[in-house]
Amino acid sequence: MDGIASLFEDVPGAGRARVLVAGDGREPLLFVHGWPASARVFWPLLTAPALRARFRMFAPDLFGFGRSTLRAPPLTFAHQVEAVLAVARRAGEPCVAVGTSYGARVLLEAVATAPALFSRAILLAPYLHRGLIGRSVEGRLLARFPRLLRALHRPPLSLVTGVWAALFSLAAAGASVVWARQTIPLIADVARMRGETVDLIDALPDGRPLLAELRVPVELWYGERDRLLDTRELAGLAPLRGLTVVRVGDGGHALHDSHAGELAAALLTGGDDDSVWRPVLRALIEAILAFDHPAFPAIGIDAVERRLLEYFPIAGDDGAPLRAGLIAFDQAFAAAADGTPFAAAPLAERRAALRQCARGAAPAQRRFYAGMKSMVLIAAYSLPELQHAVGHEGPA
Repeated sequence: MDGIASLFEDVPGAGRARVLVAGDGREPLLFVHGWPASARVFWPLLTAPALRARFRMFAPDLFGFGRSTLRAPPLTFAHQVEAVLAVARRAGEPCVAVGTSYGARVLLEAVATAPALFSRAILLAPYLHRGLIGRSVEGRLLARFPRLLRALHRPPLSLVTGVWAALFSLAAAGASVVWARQTIPLIADVARMRGETVDLIDALPDGRPLLAELRVPVELWYGERDRLLDTRELAGLAPLRGLTVVRVGDGGHALHDSHAGELAAALLTGGDDDSVWRPVLRALIEAILAFDHPAFPAIGIDAVERRLLEYFPIAGDDGAPLRAGLIAFDQAFAAAADGTPFAAAPLAERRAALRQCARGAAPAQRRFYAGMKSMVLIAAYSLPELQHAVGHEGPA
């Protein structure tokens, strides 16, 4: 199953939470899904090679969702928080944690309850309180037609909701082969959802007071194009101490899908390990310059890389955005190449990907490629062997 295990965690006083587990790294990373969804929505991240190498990842189905089973009715918000805390304790050391939408609110409560279990938290489009969705179509439907929504979120009509959730997630993430294979299992997970989850959404406790008492570094990401949440309120939280607010200009609500690459980059740049971004940089240098041309001067990638790192602060404190860009590029490439990292791909495929970035990609990708190409050429042409040469760019 793409190297992902499915385990069950006993949660005292609640039931058994199904947990997806992936990765061979040392650091624990915990994902908390939103509504209506399951842990399976994080499949593209759980299968990302760079994350698997760095982290040991855990993604539970919250109670009332997926394959988790609740033994203690009625379903409560506290049960969800206990499920997250149980998985965090299993990790054995403080976790980096990511929660999305409703799951971000659950994660915030868990972090506030047991801060020693967490080293860092990222809240993606957090549904902090009921009023945050009051102006949206979903919020108005919840206020006026709660019974209809409950019916749509329990069998058999929850099958329709599962199809909608799976298609929305696939469209937002870009349907890679790895992710597309999970369509039917994701529909099945969502179709198992309990109608009481609607009541939890409607009666969500206000999480704003918890943001004023943070004891763990927390990032709050919101998409400027989010049609569900009041993003102006989220942007206004920036002055709070201990909270870093990140605006995603082209993002909507499902940031874990649409901006999985950027999220992976942010998670990976949280440490000082250059084994994540350095191979991507070297592979870019090789693809941009024509080392394979018979007339190319007798210099290697090492010489260009040394000069590039001398000229540009990629490895220093000011280089975090550049490192994040390299990692995001690698994640996007791997998602389109069935999990193959950029550095492991054949040279011809790497150059083809760069041509696509230059000509037909999104504006952000074009800017990234133009910037990296300029940096590589500046570094290369500063070397004595290339100072008086031109035309040594690769076919990319």
